[in-house]
Amino acid sequence: MSGISIIVIDLLFGIWGAIGKAWYWYIINFILLFIASSIFNTTYIQCITRCYSVVVLKGKKGIGENVGLIILTLFYWVVGYLICMIVFQKYTQIMVFLLICLIISTIVAFVDNQFQVAIERTKRFMETAEEIKDKGGK
Repeated sequence: MSGISIIVIDLLFGIWGAIGKAWYWYIINFILLFIASSIFNTTYIQCITRCYSVVVLKGKKGIGENVGLIILTLFYWVVGYLICMIVFQKYTQIMVFLLICLIISTIVAFVDNQFQVAIERTKRFMETAEEIKDKGGK
C-alpha cells in the first residue's frame, strides 16, 4: 500500500512540476521524482531505524557511531534535493514534497515495525563483531 501511495505522490508532484512545460516533462518529472523519493525514503528509514537501534543497544556511546550514517544520509539527501531542483521551480514545492516523503516513510517505519527489525539486526552485527574479535585475539 505504501509503495502505491509513493507512486501516486510522485505522479501528482510530477504533474505539478510540469505545468506549463512541454508534454514530455510530465514523464521526465515522474521518473526523476520516483528516483528522488526512493533516495529520500530509503535513506531516511535506514538512518532513523539504525540510529535508534544503536542508541538503544549502546546508550550514549552509540551516538558517536551514528555520525557516519547521518553524514551518508545527508549526502544522499543532497543528491535527491538536486534532482528535485530539476523538477520544481520553487523551493516550496521541494519542501512540501520532502515533507510528504518523510511523513509517509515515518508511518511505514512504524507500521512495518522497522525499529524492532533494526534492533535485532544490530544485535546480530554486534554478536558477529564480538565473535570475530574473539577469534582474532586467540
